Amino acid sequence: MHFVRTSDGVNIAYWVLGEGPVFIALSLPSSHAQLEWRTPAWRAIYEYSAQFWRFVRYDPRGLGLSDRDVHDFSVDALVRDLEAVVDGLGASRVRLAAFGMAGTVGLAYAARHPDRVSHLILVDGFDRGAEARSPKLGALSDLAESDWEFASEGLLRAFVGWEDEEAARGAAALFRESIHPRQMTALVKQLSAWDVTAELSQIAAKTLVIQHAENPAVGPQVARRLATGIPRSEVVLLDGPVRAFLEPETVSLIGQFLSDAPATPEAPVPPPVVRHRMAVILFADVVNSTGLTEQLGDLHFRQRTRLLDASLRQIVTAGGGETVEGKLLGDGVLALFAAATDALTVALRCGAAGDAVGLRLHLGVHAGDVIREAGDVHGGAVNVAARIAAAAAPGEVLVSDVVRALARTSAAVSFEDCGEHRLKGVPEAQRLYRVSLPAGSRSA
Repeated sequence: MHFVRTSDGVNIAYWVLGEGPVFIALSLPSSHAQLEWRTPAWRAIYEYSAQFWRFVRYDPRGLGLSDRDVHDFSVDALVRDLEAVVDGLGASRVRLAAFGMAGTVGLAYAARHPDRVSHLILVDGFDRGAEARSPKLGALSDLAESDWEFASEGLLRAFVGWEDEEAARGAAALFRESIHPRQMTALVKQLSAWDVTAELSQIAAKTLVIQHAENPAVGPQVARRLATGIPRSEVVLLDGPVRAFLEPETVSLIGQFLSDAPATPEAPVPPPVVRHRMAVILFADVVNSTGLTEQLGDLHFRQRTRLLDASLRQIVTAGGGETVEGKLLGDGVLALFAAATDALTVALRCGAAGDAVGLRLHLGVHAGDVIREAGDVHGGAVNVAARIAAAAAPGEVLVSDVVRALARTSAAVSFEDCGEHRLKGVPEAQRLYRVSLPAGSRSA
């Protein structure tokens, strides 16, 4: 843990993980950077984030390992906490993700320091505290000092859903460790005075507003007002209630939104470096995406594909592969592997992930020399892999003879000869093999 002192003398705790562009996550009214690190669901997200950014978590005043005995929870005071952390990091520009009540703090900081925030993400946040401070919220905060366990669970219900009983009770326990009842009462009482609506037009950062349709604390009018007031903003409305932990869809949306940020925005971007290498190439593409769009509607189809995309990327990374961001594949993924065995294992798992969400995949695997550039990959082997995937039936994994030869003695799979195929744009006929698990074996 690191500590910095704010301009009004409050000690703020934070930690830093990873290298690269600075990405700061802030949360209210629950925040305990140390205990979150010990919570598997949060730790997985933090370690994932640290692969791409210099990821920072800090506890606002009155919470976690920061000074607890404070009573000023005004927006100005909470912004001072963030100012101290950014200054302590020595960062000239940052990316911010603010959750729940912390959204107001993120908005205020971005408006008051427009040259220091490149990207701003609000997840179920708001610009006016009076709209979020319901009579129920006030009554529960008043109850906090006499029955903190009961009040904490009630307060959590006021901000998030309670569908997963075990996860929600775990989140409530973390909430109780984050803040003392007296500070929680003070925070809720001062919430009504929070209002940064007039500052929205000063925000220069590219902004993403994510809001759950069944958020009990914030209505859809807030998302509309934020989108209207912030010059460079977009809104994503998600079905269902707020979750106790970030769902894969929200993590995926945040990652996609931040992916356009150059690693060093203050410096010129160097020309791409061309590299040649041998790779095993996996193509996965959603079957009949056009028809499914008509059947499910644009919104539901996109929501389902975003969930699948997040799942496929996690499977590829866990299996030792690398997704290629520069390829515009539509509704699918292109990944590179160093070993054919890894590519086959991942291909079978991707097929199962597609089946699980009702989006079957064409899957093809080939191997050969590729030209690797920053963010992209080229070469005839890539085109062959794409054509093999197109030849696969829904849910089927087809591979070339090259891949079968590479993995024949190391992969725990079966190869069924499907004969020679004439693939579009490929001069020579290709012998293809259907990959499956041996009878009686466990699923990949």
